[in-house]
Amino acid sequence: MKKTVKKSVLLLITVCMLLSVLPFSVSAATASISSGTYEVGNKVNVSIKYTADQNIASVVGDLAYNSSVLQFAGISGVPAGDFSTSGSSIRFVDSAFSGTSKSGSYTVSFTAIAAGSSTLSLSIEGGNDSQSFPAKASSTITVKTPVPSSNANLSSISVSNASLSPAFSANTTSYTATVKYSVDKVTIKATPAHSKSNVVGAGTFDVAVGDNNRTITVTSENGTKKSYQVNVKRLTQEETATLEQQERENDPLLVVAENVDYHISTDISDKGTFEGFSVTNIPYKSGEVPTLTTQDGEYTLYYLTADDQSVADWFYKDKNDEFKRLCYITVANRLYIIENPEDDFKTPDGYYETTYDLTMGSVKAFKSDDKSLKDFYILYCYANSNRGFYSFDSKETTMQRVPNFGTNALKVDSKQKVGWLQKFNDISTVGKIILVCVFAAVVLIITLVVLIVLKFRAKAVNEDLPLFTLENSQKEFDTVNEDDNIDF
Repeated sequence: MKKTVKKSVLLLITVCMLLSVLPFSVSAATASISSGTYEVGNKVNVSIKYTADQNIASVVGDLAYNSSVLQFAGISGVPAGDFSTSGSSIRFVDSAFSGTSKSGSYTVSFTAIAAGSSTLSLSIEGGNDSQSFPAKASSTITVKTPVPSSNANLSSISVSNASLSPAFSANTTSYTATVKYSVDKVTIKATPAHSKSNVVGAGTFDVAVGDNNRTITVTSENGTKKSYQVNVKRLTQEETATLEQQERENDPLLVVAENVDYHISTDISDKGTFEGFSVTNIPYKSGEVPTLTTQDGEYTLYYLTADDQSVADWFYKDKNDEFKRLCYITVANRLYIIENPEDDFKTPDGYYETTYDLTMGSVKAFKSDDKSLKDFYILYCYANSNRGFYSFDSKETTMQRVPNFGTNALKVDSKQKVGWLQKFNDISTVGKIILVCVFAAVVLIITLVVLIVLKFRAKAVNEDLPLFTLENSQKEFDTVNEDDNIDF
Protein backbone atom coordinates (compact mmCIF):
# COMPACT_ATOMS: atom_id res chain seq x y z
CA MET A 1 0.00 0.00 0.00
CA LYS A 2 2.79 2.35 0.91
CA LYS A 3 4.50 1.50 -2.35
CA THR A 4 1.36 2.33 -4.32
CA VAL A 5 1.01 5.78 -2.68
CA LYS A 6 4.66 6.45 -3.22
CA LYS A 7 4.34 5.64 -6.92
CA SER A 8 1.29 7.90 -7.31
CA VAL A 9 3.06 10.84 -5.73
CA LEU A 10 6.11 10.33 -7.93
CA LEU A 11 3.88 10.15 -11.03
CA LEU A 12 2.10 13.40 -10.09
CA ILE A 13 5.39 15.18 -9.53
CA THR A 14 6.65 13.94 -12.89
CA VAL A 15 3.53 15.18 -14.73
CA CYS A 16 3.79 18.60 -13.10
CA MET A 17 7.42 18.91 -14.06
CA LEU A 18 6.61 17.99 -17.67
CA LEU A 19 3.80 20.52 -17.82
CA SER A 20 6.05 23.25 -16.46
CA VAL A 21 8.49 22.94 -19.33
CA LEU A 22 5.88 22.68 -22.14
CA PRO A 23 4.65 25.89 -23.91
CA PHE A 24 1.20 26.92 -22.58
CA SER A 25 -1.02 30.04 -23.15
CA VAL A 26 -4.51 31.15 -22.10
CA SER A 27 -6.65 33.39 -24.32
CA ALA A 28 -8.23 36.32 -22.42
CA ALA A 29 -10.65 39.25 -22.91
CA THR A 30 -12.31 41.89 -20.69
CA ALA A 31 -15.70 43.56 -20.86
CA SER A 32 -17.49 46.32 -18.95
CA ILE A 33 -21.00 47.77 -18.91
CA SER A 34 -22.10 51.05 -17.33
CA SER A 35 -24.70 51.49 -14.60
CA GLY A 36 -26.67 54.42 -13.24
CA THR A 37 -29.76 55.87 -11.62
CA TYR A 38 -32.49 57.56 -13.67
CA GLU A 39 -36.06 58.82 -13.43
CA VAL A 40 -39.09 57.51 -15.26
CA GLY A 41 -39.16 59.09 -18.71
CA ASN A 42 -35.39 59.61 -18.91
CA LYS A 43 -33.26 58.36 -21.76
CA VAL A 44 -30.78 55.72 -20.59
CA ASN A 45 -27.51 55.19 -22.49
CA VAL A 46 -25.59 52.07 -21.53
CA SER A 47 -21.91 51.97 -22.53
CA ILE A 48 -20.32 48.60 -23.39
CA LYS A 49 -16.57 48.17 -23.84
CA TYR A 50 -14.77 45.00 -24.94
CA THR A 51 -11.02 44.26 -25.31
CA ALA A 52 -9.28 41.03 -26.37
CA ASP A 53 -5.57 40.28 -26.01
CA GLN A 54 -5.20 39.69 -29.77
CA ASN A 55 -6.53 41.23 -32.94
CA ILE A 56 -9.99 39.95 -33.75
CA ALA A 57 -12.17 39.72 -36.84
CA SER A 58 -15.62 40.05 -35.25
CA VAL A 59 -17.59 40.41 -32.02
CA VAL A 60 -20.91 38.86 -30.99
CA GLY A 61 -22.68 40.14 -27.88
CA ASP A 62 -25.82 39.18 -25.97
CA LEU A 63 -27.37 41.62 -23.50
CA ALA A 64 -30.24 40.72 -21.17
CA TYR A 65 -32.30 43.40 -19.36
CA ASN A 66 -35.59 43.89 -17.49
CA SER A 67 -38.13 44.89 -20.14
CA SER A 68 -40.68 45.97 -17.51
CA VAL A 69 -38.32 48.77 -16.41
CA LEU A 70 -36.42 49.56 -19.61
CA GLN A 71 -37.62 49.83 -23.20
CA PHE A 72 -35.04 49.22 -25.93
CA ALA A 73 -34.53 52.26 -28.21
CA GLY A 74 -31.46 51.46 -30.33
CA ILE A 75 -27.78 50.65 -30.50
CA SER A 76 -24.78 52.41 -31.99
CA GLY A 77 -21.30 51.15 -32.81
CA VAL A 78 -22.36 48.19 -34.95
CA PRO A 79 -23.03 48.13 -38.69
CA ALA A 80 -26.59 49.20 -39.52
CA GLY A 81 -29.10 46.42 -38.92
CA ASP A 82 -26.61 44.01 -37.31
CA PHE A 83 -28.69 43.49 -34.17
CA SER A 84 -31.87 41.70 -33.17
CA THR A 85 -34.18 41.68 -30.15
CA SER A 86 -36.08 38.85 -28.53
CA GLY A 87 -38.14 39.50 -25.42
CA SER A 88 -35.76 40.96 -22.88
CA SER A 89 -32.51 40.34 -24.73
CA ILE A 90 -30.52 41.92 -27.54
CA ARG A 91 -27.97 40.26 -29.79
CA PHE A 92 -25.54 42.39 -31.79
CA VAL A 93 -22.80 41.50 -34.27
CA ASP A 94 -19.82 43.67 -35.16
CA SER A 95 -17.90 42.29 -38.15
CA ALA A 96 -16.00 45.45 -39.03
CA PHE A 97 -12.68 44.56 -37.36
CA SER A 98 -10.93 42.75 -40.26
CA GLY A 99 -8.28 41.48 -37.85
CA THR A 100 -6.77 44.93 -37.27
CA SER A 101 -8.13 45.79 -33.81
CA LYS A 102 -8.50 44.28 -30.39
CA SER A 103 -11.36 46.35 -28.90
CA GLY A 104 -14.80 47.71 -29.59
CA SER A 105 -17.22 50.18 -27.95
CA TYR A 106 -21.00 50.18 -28.19
CA THR A 107 -23.87 52.24 -26.79
CA VAL A 108 -27.26 50.68 -26.14
CA SER A 109 -30.11 53.18 -25.64
CA PHE A 110 -33.20 52.58 -23.51
CA THR A 111 -36.12 54.61 -22.19
CA ALA A 112 -36.93 54.33 -18.51
CA ILE A 113 -40.61 53.35 -18.46
CA ALA A 114 -41.23 52.32 -14.84
CA ALA A 115 -39.69 52.56 -11.42
CA GLY A 116 -37.54 49.59 -10.40
CA SER A 117 -34.19 48.05 -11.18
CA SER A 118 -32.83 46.19 -14.17
CA THR A 119 -29.82 43.90 -14.09
CA LEU A 120 -27.86 44.11 -17.32
CA SER A 121 -26.13 40.80 -18.11
CA LEU A 122 -23.61 40.89 -20.93
CA SER A 123 -22.04 37.88 -22.63
CA ILE A 124 -19.66 38.92 -25.39
CA GLU A 125 -17.12 37.06 -27.49
CA GLY A 126 -14.58 38.15 -30.04
CA GLY A 127 -12.56 35.89 -32.26
CA ASN A 128 -10.30 35.37 -35.23
CA ASP A 129 -9.53 32.42 -37.49
CA SER A 130 -7.76 30.45 -34.73
CA GLN A 131 -9.15 31.50 -31.37
CA SER A 132 -12.12 33.02 -29.56
CA PHE A 133 -12.01 35.44 -26.62
CA PRO A 134 -15.16 35.32 -24.45
CA ALA A 135 -15.95 37.73 -21.62
CA LYS A 136 -18.83 38.54 -19.32
CA ALA A 137 -19.98 41.64 -17.43
CA SER A 138 -23.00 42.85 -15.54
CA SER A 139 -24.38 46.06 -13.97
CA THR A 140 -27.60 47.49 -12.55
CA ILE A 141 -29.81 50.33 -13.80
CA THR A 142 -32.06 51.88 -11.16
CA VAL A 143 -35.16 53.83 -12.19
CA LYS A 144 -36.98 56.06 -9.70
CA THR A 145 -40.32 57.81 -9.80
CA PRO A 146 -39.55 61.50 -10.44
CA VAL A 147 -40.17 63.94 -7.62
CA PRO A 148 -42.48 66.79 -8.79
CA SER A 149 -40.50 69.98 -9.29
CA SER A 150 -41.12 73.01 -7.09
CA ASN A 151 -39.44 75.37 -9.57
CA ALA A 152 -41.91 78.20 -10.23
CA ASN A 153 -39.39 80.60 -11.76
CA LEU A 154 -39.47 82.16 -15.21
CA SER A 155 -36.43 82.00 -17.43
CA SER A 156 -37.39 85.09 -19.46
CA ILE A 157 -39.99 87.84 -19.96
CA SER A 158 -40.25 89.97 -23.10
CA VAL A 159 -42.59 92.78 -24.18
CA SER A 160 -42.98 93.66 -27.87
CA ASN A 161 -41.77 97.13 -28.90
CA ALA A 162 -40.19 97.67 -25.48
CA SER A 163 -37.41 96.57 -23.16
CA LEU A 164 -37.78 95.63 -19.50
CA SER A 165 -36.54 97.76 -16.67
CA PRO A 166 -34.69 96.43 -14.77
CA ALA A 167 -33.16 93.69 -16.94
CA PHE A 168 -34.79 90.31 -16.37
CA SER A 169 -33.69 88.12 -13.47
CA ALA A 170 -35.57 85.07 -12.21
CA ASN A 171 -35.52 86.47 -8.68
CA THR A 172 -36.84 89.92 -9.69
CA THR A 173 -40.63 89.94 -9.82
CA SER A 174 -41.52 93.56 -10.73
CA TYR A 175 -40.80 95.22 -14.09
CA THR A 176 -41.71 98.25 -16.19
CA ALA A 177 -41.85 98.37 -19.99
CA THR A 178 -42.30 101.75 -21.71
CA VAL A 179 -43.88 102.03 -25.17
CA LYS A 180 -44.41 105.04 -27.42
CA TYR A 181 -47.78 106.65 -28.08
CA SER A 182 -48.06 104.96 -31.49
CA VAL A 183 -48.11 101.52 -29.82
CA ASP A 184 -51.63 100.53 -28.75
CA LYS A 185 -51.11 96.77 -28.46
CA VAL A 186 -48.32 94.68 -26.94
CA THR A 187 -47.41 91.00 -26.69
CA ILE A 188 -45.96 89.71 -23.41
CA LYS A 189 -44.04 86.43 -23.58
CA ALA A 190 -43.07 84.50 -20.44
CA THR A 191 -40.99 81.30 -20.53
CA PRO A 192 -40.99 78.96 -17.49
CA ALA A 193 -37.68 77.73 -16.10
CA HIS A 194 -39.10 74.20 -15.75
CA SER A 195 -40.81 72.56 -18.70
CA LYS A 196 -43.66 71.19 -16.54
CA SER A 197 -44.56 74.52 -14.96
CA ASN A 198 -47.72 76.33 -16.08
CA VAL A 199 -47.77 80.06 -16.96
CA VAL A 200 -50.89 82.28 -16.90
CA GLY A 201 -51.07 86.00 -17.71
CA ALA A 202 -48.94 86.32 -20.84
CA GLY A 203 -50.38 87.09 -24.29
CA THR A 204 -51.41 90.03 -26.49
CA PHE A 205 -53.23 93.00 -24.92
CA ASP A 206 -54.48 96.48 -25.76
CA VAL A 207 -52.75 99.26 -23.84
CA ALA A 208 -54.14 102.67 -22.95
CA VAL A 209 -52.11 105.82 -22.37
CA GLY A 210 -50.59 105.56 -18.90
CA ASP A 211 -50.02 102.46 -16.73
CA ASN A 212 -51.18 99.00 -17.79
CA ASN A 213 -50.40 96.42 -15.10
CA ARG A 214 -50.24 92.70 -15.88
CA THR A 215 -49.72 89.82 -13.46
CA ILE A 216 -47.98 86.65 -14.70
CA THR A 217 -48.46 83.62 -12.44
CA VAL A 218 -46.26 80.53 -12.60
CA THR A 219 -47.45 77.23 -11.08
CA SER A 220 -44.77 74.57 -10.62
CA GLU A 221 -45.22 70.83 -11.06
CA ASN A 222 -45.86 70.33 -7.32
CA GLY A 223 -48.24 73.32 -7.09
CA THR A 224 -45.84 76.03 -5.91
CA LYS A 225 -46.94 79.46 -7.21
CA LYS A 226 -44.97 82.60 -8.01
CA SER A 227 -46.16 85.91 -9.49
CA TYR A 228 -44.36 88.47 -11.68
CA GLN A 229 -45.68 92.03 -12.20
CA VAL A 230 -45.22 93.84 -15.52
CA ASN A 231 -46.38 97.46 -15.91
CA VAL A 232 -46.60 98.51 -19.56
CA LYS A 233 -46.50 102.30 -19.60
CA ARG A 234 -47.78 103.94 -22.78
CA LEU A 235 -46.45 107.48 -23.25
CA THR A 236 -48.43 110.52 -24.34
CA GLN A 237 -47.64 112.19 -27.66
CA GLU A 238 -45.60 114.88 -25.88
CA GLU A 239 -43.69 112.31 -23.83
CA THR A 240 -43.03 110.28 -26.97
CA ALA A 241 -41.60 113.33 -28.77
CA THR A 242 -39.29 114.01 -25.82
CA LEU A 243 -38.17 110.38 -25.68
CA GLU A 244 -37.46 110.25 -29.41
CA GLN A 245 -35.40 113.43 -29.18
CA GLN A 246 -33.38 111.92 -26.33
CA GLU A 247 -32.88 108.72 -28.34
CA ARG A 248 -31.57 110.73 -31.28
CA GLU A 249 -29.19 112.69 -29.08
CA ASN A 250 -27.92 109.52 -27.41
CA ASP A 251 -27.51 107.55 -30.64
CA PRO A 252 -23.74 107.57 -31.26
CA LEU A 253 -24.02 106.55 -34.90
CA LEU A 254 -27.02 108.61 -36.07
CA VAL A 255 -26.29 111.32 -38.64
CA VAL A 256 -28.54 113.50 -40.78
CA ALA A 257 -27.58 114.04 -44.40
CA GLU A 258 -29.76 116.00 -46.78
CA ASN A 259 -32.69 115.76 -44.34
CA VAL A 260 -32.51 111.96 -44.18
CA ASP A 261 -31.55 109.89 -41.12
CA TYR A 262 -28.54 107.63 -41.61
CA HIS A 263 -26.39 105.41 -39.41
CA ILE A 264 -22.63 105.11 -39.76
CA SER A 265 -21.46 101.57 -40.46
CA THR A 266 -19.12 100.16 -37.82
CA ASP A 267 -17.88 97.40 -40.13
CA ILE A 268 -16.67 98.17 -43.65
CA SER A 269 -14.56 95.05 -44.08
CA ASP A 270 -16.89 93.80 -46.81
CA LYS A 271 -16.85 97.13 -48.72
CA GLY A 272 -13.31 96.73 -50.01
CA THR A 273 -10.89 99.60 -50.50
CA PHE A 274 -9.57 101.67 -53.37
CA GLU A 275 -6.21 102.70 -54.74
CA GLY A 276 -4.81 105.55 -52.66
CA PHE A 277 -7.16 104.89 -49.69
CA SER A 278 -6.58 103.12 -46.39
CA VAL A 279 -8.93 102.02 -43.60
CA THR A 280 -8.61 104.37 -40.63
CA ASN A 281 -10.52 104.39 -37.36
CA ILE A 282 -11.30 107.95 -36.35
CA PRO A 283 -13.02 109.35 -33.22
CA TYR A 284 -16.73 110.06 -33.61
CA LYS A 285 -18.84 111.25 -30.68
CA SER A 286 -18.14 108.82 -27.82
CA GLY A 287 -16.39 106.14 -29.85
CA GLU A 288 -14.58 105.38 -33.10
CA VAL A 289 -15.83 104.53 -36.58
CA PRO A 290 -13.97 103.01 -39.56
CA THR A 291 -13.39 105.21 -42.59
CA LEU A 292 -11.57 105.21 -45.90
CA THR A 293 -8.99 108.01 -45.92
CA THR A 294 -6.85 109.23 -48.80
CA GLN A 295 -3.10 109.25 -48.36
CA ASP A 296 -3.02 113.05 -48.62
CA GLY A 297 -5.94 113.45 -46.19
CA GLU A 298 -8.07 115.18 -48.80
CA TYR A 299 -11.04 112.87 -48.38
CA THR A 300 -12.38 110.86 -45.44
CA LEU A 301 -15.22 108.59 -46.48
CA TYR A 302 -17.93 107.21 -44.18
CA TYR A 303 -20.25 104.39 -45.18
CA LEU A 304 -23.81 105.39 -44.28
CA THR A 305 -27.05 103.44 -44.48
CA ALA A 306 -30.39 105.24 -44.52
CA ASP A 307 -32.79 104.18 -41.79
CA ASP A 308 -35.41 103.43 -44.45
CA GLN A 309 -32.83 101.29 -46.33
CA SER A 310 -33.24 103.46 -49.45
CA VAL A 311 -29.54 104.39 -49.63
CA ALA A 312 -26.32 102.71 -48.54
CA ASP A 313 -23.25 104.45 -49.90
CA TRP A 314 -20.10 106.47 -49.26
CA PHE A 315 -20.41 109.99 -47.79
CA TYR A 316 -17.93 112.71 -46.88
CA LYS A 317 -18.00 115.87 -44.77
CA ASP A 318 -17.99 119.19 -46.60
CA LYS A 319 -16.43 122.46 -45.42
CA ASN A 320 -19.46 123.08 -43.20
CA ASP A 321 -18.93 119.72 -41.47
CA GLU A 322 -22.11 118.37 -43.07
CA PHE A 323 -22.37 114.90 -44.55
CA LYS A 324 -22.72 114.85 -48.34
CA ARG A 325 -23.19 111.86 -50.59
CA LEU A 326 -20.12 111.18 -52.69
CA CYS A 327 -20.49 111.37 -56.48
CA TYR A 328 -18.05 108.92 -57.98
CA ILE A 329 -17.29 106.35 -60.64
CA THR A 330 -15.26 103.22 -59.96
CA VAL A 331 -13.09 101.67 -62.64
CA ALA A 332 -11.17 98.58 -61.58
CA ASN A 333 -9.73 99.42 -58.14
CA ARG A 334 -9.66 103.19 -58.61
CA LEU A 335 -12.24 105.61 -57.26
CA TYR A 336 -12.88 108.72 -59.38
CA ILE A 337 -14.54 111.38 -57.21
CA ILE A 338 -16.34 113.85 -59.47
CA GLU A 339 -15.98 117.53 -58.59
CA ASN A 340 -16.82 120.85 -60.24
CA PRO A 341 -13.99 122.56 -62.12
CA GLU A 342 -12.73 125.98 -61.04
CA ASP A 343 -15.29 128.81 -61.18
CA ASP A 344 -13.35 130.65 -63.88
CA PHE A 345 -13.11 127.59 -66.14
CA LYS A 346 -14.40 128.25 -69.65
CA THR A 347 -15.77 125.55 -71.90
CA PRO A 348 -13.31 124.97 -74.75
CA ASP A 349 -14.33 125.59 -78.36
CA GLY A 350 -15.88 122.50 -79.91
CA TYR A 351 -17.42 121.41 -76.58
CA TYR A 352 -20.56 122.29 -74.70
CA GLU A 353 -21.57 121.97 -71.06
CA THR A 354 -24.09 119.28 -70.05
CA THR A 355 -24.72 116.86 -67.17
CA TYR A 356 -24.12 113.17 -66.58
CA ASP A 357 -26.58 111.24 -64.40
CA LEU A 358 -25.26 108.96 -61.66
CA THR A 359 -27.27 106.99 -59.12
CA MET A 360 -26.19 109.53 -56.48
CA GLY A 361 -27.13 112.57 -58.61
CA SER A 362 -26.26 114.57 -61.71
CA VAL A 363 -22.76 115.97 -62.20
CA LYS A 364 -21.35 118.66 -64.48
CA ALA A 365 -19.88 117.28 -67.69
CA PHE A 366 -18.69 118.42 -71.11
CA LYS A 367 -19.34 116.83 -74.49
CA SER A 368 -17.78 117.23 -77.90
CA ASP A 369 -19.69 118.72 -80.83
CA ASP A 370 -18.53 115.69 -82.79
CA LYS A 371 -21.52 113.33 -82.86
CA SER A 372 -19.26 110.32 -83.20
CA LEU A 373 -18.11 110.98 -79.61
CA LYS A 374 -21.63 110.99 -78.14
CA ASP A 375 -20.73 108.25 -75.58
CA PHE A 376 -17.85 110.27 -74.10
CA TYR A 377 -18.16 112.71 -71.21
CA ILE A 378 -15.39 114.97 -69.94
CA LEU A 379 -15.47 115.00 -66.12
CA TYR A 380 -13.37 116.85 -63.56
CA CYS A 381 -12.21 114.23 -61.03
CA TYR A 382 -10.08 113.60 -57.97
CA ALA A 383 -8.32 110.23 -58.26
CA ASN A 384 -5.35 108.79 -56.40
CA SER A 385 -4.35 112.19 -54.90
CA ASN A 386 -4.56 113.97 -58.29
CA ARG A 387 -7.13 116.30 -59.84
CA GLY A 388 -7.81 116.80 -63.51
CA PHE A 389 -10.10 116.17 -66.44
CA TYR A 390 -10.91 112.62 -67.52
CA SER A 391 -12.76 111.28 -70.54
CA PHE A 392 -15.37 108.78 -69.41
CA ASP A 393 -16.59 106.22 -71.93
CA SER A 394 -20.16 105.62 -70.74
CA LYS A 395 -20.53 102.64 -73.04
CA GLU A 396 -17.45 100.66 -72.01
CA THR A 397 -17.05 102.22 -68.54
CA THR A 398 -13.44 103.32 -68.92
CA MET A 399 -11.57 106.46 -67.86
CA GLN A 400 -8.82 108.23 -69.78
CA ARG A 401 -6.91 111.24 -68.49
CA VAL A 402 -7.28 114.42 -70.61
CA PRO A 403 -4.42 116.64 -69.40
CA ASN A 404 -4.86 119.46 -71.98
CA PHE A 405 -8.61 119.94 -71.74
CA GLY A 406 -9.40 123.66 -71.81
CA THR A 407 -6.21 124.65 -73.68
CA ASN A 408 -5.64 125.44 -77.37
CA ALA A 409 -4.38 121.92 -77.88
CA LEU A 410 -7.95 120.67 -77.73
CA LYS A 411 -9.62 123.39 -79.79
CA VAL A 412 -11.44 122.23 -82.89
CA ASP A 413 -12.75 124.07 -85.92
CA SER A 414 -14.99 126.80 -84.51
CA LYS A 415 -17.07 126.69 -87.69
CA GLN A 416 -18.32 123.26 -86.69
CA LYS A 417 -21.49 124.05 -84.81
CA VAL A 418 -23.74 121.92 -82.71
CA GLY A 419 -26.83 120.71 -84.64
CA TRP A 420 -30.16 122.15 -83.48
CA LEU A 421 -31.56 118.68 -82.82
CA GLN A 422 -28.56 117.73 -80.69
CA LYS A 423 -28.86 120.99 -78.74
CA PHE A 424 -32.58 120.34 -78.24
CA ASN A 425 -31.88 116.81 -76.92
CA ASP A 426 -29.38 118.18 -74.40
CA ILE A 427 -31.94 120.60 -72.93
CA SER A 428 -33.68 119.50 -69.74
CA THR A 429 -37.27 118.26 -69.84
CA VAL A 430 -38.60 121.51 -68.37
CA GLY A 431 -36.65 123.52 -70.94
CA LYS A 432 -38.05 121.43 -73.77
CA ILE A 433 -41.61 122.02 -72.53
CA ILE A 434 -41.02 125.79 -72.35
CA LEU A 435 -39.58 125.90 -75.90
CA VAL A 436 -42.51 123.92 -77.30
CA CYS A 437 -44.99 126.24 -75.58
CA VAL A 438 -43.22 129.36 -76.94
CA PHE A 439 -43.16 127.89 -80.44
CA ALA A 440 -46.87 127.04 -80.25
CA ALA A 441 -47.71 130.58 -79.06
CA VAL A 442 -45.77 132.14 -81.97
CA VAL A 443 -47.58 129.92 -84.47
CA LEU A 444 -50.96 130.84 -82.93
CA ILE A 445 -50.22 134.59 -83.14
CA ILE A 446 -49.13 134.33 -86.77
CA THR A 447 -52.27 132.34 -87.57
CA LEU A 448 -54.53 134.99 -85.96
CA VAL A 449 -52.82 137.78 -87.90
CA VAL A 450 -53.29 135.90 -91.17
CA LEU A 451 -56.99 135.30 -90.40
CA ILE A 452 -57.54 138.99 -89.64
CA VAL A 453 -55.89 140.02 -92.94
CA LEU A 454 -57.99 137.51 -94.90
CA LYS A 455 -61.18 138.75 -93.21
CA PHE A 456 -60.58 142.36 -94.18
CA ARG A 457 -59.67 141.43 -97.76
CA ALA A 458 -62.93 139.51 -98.11
CA LYS A 459 -64.93 142.48 -96.73
CA ALA A 460 -63.22 144.86 -99.15
CA VAL A 461 -64.11 142.70 -102.14
CA ASN A 462 -67.79 142.36 -101.14
CA GLU A 463 -68.25 146.13 -100.62
CA ASP A 464 -66.09 147.30 -103.54
CA LEU A 465 -63.71 148.80 -101.06
CA PRO A 466 -60.00 149.16 -101.67
CA LEU A 467 -58.14 145.98 -100.88
CA PHE A 468 -56.49 145.79 -97.48
CA THR A 469 -52.82 146.57 -97.76
CA LEU A 470 -50.14 147.56 -95.37
CA GLU A 471 -50.28 151.12 -96.77
CA ASN A 472 -54.00 151.67 -96.18
CA SER A 473 -54.47 149.35 -93.23
CA GLN A 474 -54.55 152.22 -90.78
CA LYS A 475 -57.07 154.06 -92.88
CA GLU A 476 -59.26 151.01 -93.16
CA PHE A 477 -59.35 150.61 -89.43
CA ASP A 478 -60.21 154.29 -88.98
CA THR A 479 -63.25 154.14 -91.29
CA VAL A 480 -64.80 151.01 -89.86
CA ASN A 481 -68.27 151.85 -88.52
CA GLU A 482 -68.92 151.24 -84.86
CA ASP A 483 -72.00 149.23 -85.89
CA ASP A 484 -69.91 146.89 -87.97
CA ASN A 485 -69.38 143.54 -86.28
CA ILE A 486 -66.28 141.65 -87.15
CA ASP A 487 -66.36 137.94 -86.43
CA PHE A 488 -63.11 136.12 -85.83
